[in-house]
Amino acid sequence: METITEFTDLALIPRLKHMDFIEVPNAVRSRIIENLDHFKHLETLILRAPAGGQWLFKSINKDIIRGLSNLRNLRKFSLKHDCTNEMIDVLAYKSGEHLAILDIESSKQVTNTCLGSLLLCQRLEEVKLYFP
Repeated sequence: METITEFTDLALIPRLKHMDFIEVPNAVRSRIIENLDHFKHLETLILRAPAGGQWLFKSINKDIIRGLSNLRNLRKFSLKHDCTNEMIDVLAYKSGEHLAILDIESSKQVTNTCLGSLLLCQRLEEVKLYFP
């Protein structure tokens, strides 16, 4: 367990700019999400499950939302299947001036009520919304 804690502390590098959760071991994912608000310099955040697995549960959504509210430099955000309107709203208001790529493919909780927020993101170049 000490190794997990040490890895998590290492991952909390304050100047970290890119994070892709496919590279984050399962054992530390929730700890990093709990501390997402510490990564103020992140430009790329890709939240995804390892191949064949699900890891994001509703109880962790509030940690993601709290973290996103402090990430003002995001240029790319990806959360397939599990993104919500509230996450989009926070992204638009906090990172909207930088956000260029938004991948929320197959996120059934995202509805047309967040379109007003998306219009605030003037630098959007790519939006993935595919719904099967």
